Amino acid sequence: MKTKKILIIGADGMLGRAVFDVLKSEDYFLLTPSREILDITDKKSIGNFIEANKPDLIINCSAYTNVNEAEDTGKELNYLVNHIGLKNVVDSTSQYNVVLIHFSTDYVFGENKQDGYTEDDLPHIQLNEYGCAKRLGEIEVEKSKNKFFIFRVSWLFGPGKKNFVSTIAELAQKNTELNVVDDEFGVPTYTYDVAQSLAKFLENIETYSSGYYHMVNEGICSRFEEAKFIIDHLKLNCVVNPIKLKDYKRKANVPHYSILINTKLPKLRFWQEAVAEYIDKYIKI
Repeated sequence: MKTKKILIIGADGMLGRAVFDVLKSEDYFLLTPSREILDITDKKSIGNFIEANKPDLIINCSAYTNVNEAEDTGKELNYLVNHIGLKNVVDSTSQYNVVLIHFSTDYVFGENKQDGYTEDDLPHIQLNEYGCAKRLGEIEVEKSKNKFFIFRVSWLFGPGKKNFVSTIAELAQKNTELNVVDDEFGVPTYTYDVAQSLAKFLENIETYSSGYYHMVNEGICSRFEEAKFIIDHLKLNCVVNPIKLKDYKRKANVPHYSILINTKLPKLRFWQEAVAEYIDKYIKI
């Protein structure tokens, strides 16, 4: 049966905004309640909403994403949203027989595997509290009695929220040189490419099995290489100096390598093309 009514949780976030923008042109009835109306940290709130509105599918784009603050001042909220909140969602989908799509992260992997992780790799180590909470959330989704899909994304950028691309663009306009780590590798991924891939997935959702899917742009780079590409594309007069992760002070430890490899879904375009499009559309200098 074709999915008709979709509940998007976190539609006001960076990823949720792109998902809504893409799906609103399709033949779906979209529910996008605010946090005041549907709070995933309140089990009764989500249960009542699902019972009243009876969606065919839930797309969970909500997350606590402040990786550094999750180490201390945001630790409790990190686990409340990314673990307990997701458990509440899963319990409701099981109770009301709703299919669940959940977005997770590359930071569930902390093994520093240099050739990257496919969907069949099992995370054993997380290096920060954010990754731990997101992994616990994944495990909750696995317990669902209904069909579920976990889409892992990485190094997200897009309009609606500050991200690495917008931050580098802003800093490069104010400074003649920047220091950026050259030993942290991943896959920059554009929210609108994720949303387009999701839309295609939904067209044939019946043909896919429950499980993990990596929804990322193609290609691999370091943060240093990504920063240089951004600055070169903007034609800004700013030099990028390479530094090491160990010399970059931050609260959270992050993997040197958190490269996701997409082996199950149609390939997305390379990250360079996606970053260039995002800059041209949304970055003003």
